[in-house]
Amino acid sequence: MVDIKLKKSSVVGRVPGSSDLAYGELAINYADGRLFYKDASNGIKAFIDSASTSTLVTTTIDSDYINARVASLDSSQVTSIVDSDYVLNRTASSFPILNQDSSLSHYQKFTFTVVSQNGAVRLQPQATYLDSGGTSLLANIDLTTPALDSSSAISLIDSAYINARVSATDSAAVISIITGTVDNAYVQSRQKIFIDSALSEYRFMDSGEIISLVDSAYITARTPPSTDSAATIALITSTVDSAYVTLRAPAGGGGGGSSAVNQIKVNSYTGDSSTVSFTLSEAPASGSENSVIVTINGVAQHVNSYSLSGSNIILDSAPETGDEIEMRVHSDVIAQNLISAVDSDFTTTTANQIVDTFTKTLYRTTKYIAQIEHDSNNKYHSEEILLTHNGTTVAMTTYAQLLLDSNLGSFDADISGSLVRLKFTPTYTNTSVKLRAIRTSA
Repeated sequence: MVDIKLKKSSVVGRVPGSSDLAYGELAINYADGRLFYKDASNGIKAFIDSASTSTLVTTTIDSDYINARVASLDSSQVTSIVDSDYVLNRTASSFPILNQDSSLSHYQKFTFTVVSQNGAVRLQPQATYLDSGGTSLLANIDLTTPALDSSSAISLIDSAYINARVSATDSAAVISIITGTVDNAYVQSRQKIFIDSALSEYRFMDSGEIISLVDSAYITARTPPSTDSAATIALITSTVDSAYVTLRAPAGGGGGGSSAVNQIKVNSYTGDSSTVSFTLSEAPASGSENSVIVTINGVAQHVNSYSLSGSNIILDSAPETGDEIEMRVHSDVIAQNLISAVDSDFTTTTANQIVDTFTKTLYRTTKYIAQIEHDSNNKYHSEEILLTHNGTTVAMTTYAQLLLDSNLGSFDADISGSLVRLKFTPTYTNTSVKLRAIRTSA
């Protein structure tokens, strides 16, 4: 068996020179899909494939070209010409060849056979094609006859060629027929392609069909791990729970309470495909992994994929080498000199009613500015209160007292269990007390 190889190139646009080919020798550029040979005048010629033919036709046979060759034509005559076979012949995977007698053939495939001539062996190209009657024929390709160039092709598609296929029409009628008849739907209904020699229909999808394809399964298949909605919701609900919110919500209202701010500390690491334990710069005050948010390459990790041991975060699996790891530690920090509001209304004159409390282990000293109101009688009273404690006893003083009309009540303080309590005894019923407190930690 003879093993025949052609000269070849994979560089787009590369064409062999006349010195690169001998007569009867072929070269192929398989990047462009072009087959080259040398003619009797030492010129390099190439066979034109379907894409080149389509470009030649669309750039040459424009409205001016047609207008110069046609008279008038009605719509039924145009649609009878531009039918499904007409479109099929121009969109098939085989490519059209315009014969010298103006008939149209379609080459389906090229083959090569080895022949002996005058004692020499040469490669004979052959083409299998459909003639105008639809019969499949096999023909040798004569390499001594130059391929049709653009001017030769244009000379064949002259007025006689077109007149043989259309009746009289003017340019306005042609444009009207084309724009009114050969629209997007018309072309889509006639577009077909050859796939593995089986004729299949090909058309564009409308918006409804596209939307039907982009369903939940489509999105799920393209969503990176740990970033889908279910995982995100699970992460939020497992982390930002009632305890998480309570730790970050400042207390207020009649009972008073402590105030805190959330402090975030960022720890950065780089993966090495083996390390799973990472030491934090500071352990979260809550002592829980729920106060640590871990991201790897910007993707948040589910809280059940790591645990906290002291000040170390232990991951279920080691990040890959080069992975960027970030751990954000959320810790509640008591805000020094933070002013908190405590407002209360007292409807009775009962002695020692609780107006504010705070945890004795959190705060040592508190300063209050008190505003007492009895609006129904236009009576107002303000004073400052300073207190401190040693865990068992409270020391307190009141000063800078201002009275408009009369004294509206008195303050006292004590310790009950773990709480320091500020108490108030009103002089009148329906008295309001507004406190602004500055606390210092223990």
